[in-house]
Amino acid sequence: RRFCRVLNDGHGPPFAPLERIAAPLVEAVHFGKDGRADSKERAQVLVKCKRAVFFLGLYSNLAGLSRHLDWGSGLFPCLNLRRLRVRQCSLTAEDALQLLRCAPSLEAAVFVGEHLGGMEALLMEEREPPPCSALRCLELTDCGLSAEDAAGLLQLPPNLRVAHLHAMDLRGLGQLLESSLSNLQTLRVLDCNLSGADARGLLAQCPRLEVVDLCGNTLGGGAESDDRPRSAVAWPRMRHIRRADFRHCSLEAEEEDALRAALPAGAVAEFRVSLASSSAGAGGGGGGQHVMFDDSSDEE
Repeated sequence: RRFCRVLNDGHGPPFAPLERIAAPLVEAVHFGKDGRADSKERAQVLVKCKRAVFFLGLYSNLAGLSRHLDWGSGLFPCLNLRRLRVRQCSLTAEDALQLLRCAPSLEAAVFVGEHLGGMEALLMEEREPPPCSALRCLELTDCGLSAEDAAGLLQLPPNLRVAHLHAMDLRGLGQLLESSLSNLQTLRVLDCNLSGADARGLLAQCPRLEVVDLCGNTLGGGAESDDRPRSAVAWPRMRHIRRADFRHCSLEAEEEDALRAALPAGAVAEFRVSLASSSAGAGGGGGGQHVMFDDSSDEE
C-alpha cells in the first residue's frame, strides 16, 4: 500500500484508489470535482481515513452525505477531524448537521455556497443536537440561511469564539437569540440585511466581544420603531471591543457619535471608506475597501 499524509483529489488524475492507500495514516483529505464516483465513495474515504484532522471539499458532490454517515439505530462513525472547509459541494442542512455530529473534536468549520436553509427546523426536531463542544470558529458564506437558522447555529457551540456570516438575509437575527454568546470574541456579519435594532440586539448578547465587523448592513437612516432622535438610540456598552468596522452601514454623524459613546476609549472604529486608502488598496498597498474574496485554493 502507498503511504501518503494527504489524500488529494483536487490536482486531477491519476486518482489513488482507496484500497491502494494506507488510509489510517492519512492526515488530510482533499476532494475536488473529480476523483470519486459519488458522495457514498467520498463518505467511505472519510470513514477509512481515521486519523485525518483536516477535510477540504471544493466543488465536489457531497449531496446526501448524511445518509452515508448514518449507520442506523443511532450509530454513526466518529471522525477525528479538527478543521473542515467545504465550498459548493451541494451539502444540505441535514448533511452539514450529520457531519458536525460525526466530528465531535471539530474546532473550525467553514461552509461556502452550500444549501443549508432549514437548519433551525432540523435542530428543533433533534433529540440530541450535535455537541459541538470543541467548535471555536464557524464561518458561513452564501449558504441560504434564514435569521432563525443562523440563531440556532450560533447557539449550538457553547465555546464559540469566532463567528463569520456573509451574504445572507438575516433580518431579525438580533431578536432571535435566546441565550448569550458569552464566549464569542470576534463577530463578522457582512451584507446580511441587518437593521440597527438587529445589530443592537446581537451585540447585547455578546458581552466579551473584542472585534466586530458589520459592514454592508443598513444600521442607520432612522429606520427605528419609535420617534426618538437617532442620537438618543442607545447601543449596548461594548466594554472589551478593540476594533469595530461599521463601513457601508448608512450611518449619519449623530448615529456614529452614539456608537462611539458605546465603545471603550482605546477602540479603533471605522465608519467611512477613505478614497485615499481605497486607491492604495487597489495598488496592493492597504485596506479600506469593502471587497471580500474567498480563497478557493486547497491550501490548509
